[in-house]
Amino acid sequence: MKFKTRHIAFASALAVIMILLVISLFLSPTGLKKYFRMKAEYDRLVKENRELEIKNEELSNEVRALQENNEYIEKVARDQIGMVKKNEVIFKVGK
Repeated sequence: MKFKTRHIAFASALAVIMILLVISLFLSPTGLKKYFRMKAEYDRLVKENRELEIKNEELSNEVRALQENNEYIEKVARDQIGMVKKNEVIFKVGK
């Protein structure tokens, strides 16, 4: 009989401890809620990092083109700065 009572007490204590652990896992500031919030932040930062790497590669390509490609330099000068060649006449059509 003593063995059975001890066994029940041990099982009950173990059950209470497990319930408390599960509750603390969900309710504590360092529990699952924080884990999922940090996981979402991590995923957002990984995505942002990939986008920045792509943008960085595009900018590197543009810098390389501006340093090496005279046709691209002329295109940028015409499109972005409005430069024209000597003796060239520009006709603007209204919008």
